[in-house]
Amino acid sequence: MPQENVLKTIVVGVTGASGAVFARSTLQMLEADARVGKIHLVISGSGLKVLREELGVDATRTSAIPRAGPAAADRPRRHSPDLLDGD
Repeated sequence: MPQENVLKTIVVGVTGASGAVFARSTLQMLEADARVGKIHLVISGSGLKVLREELGVDATRTSAIPRAGPAAADRPRRHSPDLLDGD
């Protein structure tokens, strides 16, 4: 029988294919979803290049990556993205 209040762990992979905006949107939606307890972000080397070129994001420095917006203010930090700072 499933437990009702079990938070989900989600893994998001970003490759070198164009679409950094979609990665950012996906992470924003997951961050705002109360059912999600943890987000693991995996980015390939090519994916890092695409994030830099399309979003101006240096995802190699996790300490420089801010939290999501106010919706996540009371939740622990679970991800690493400048990706979450939309335009």
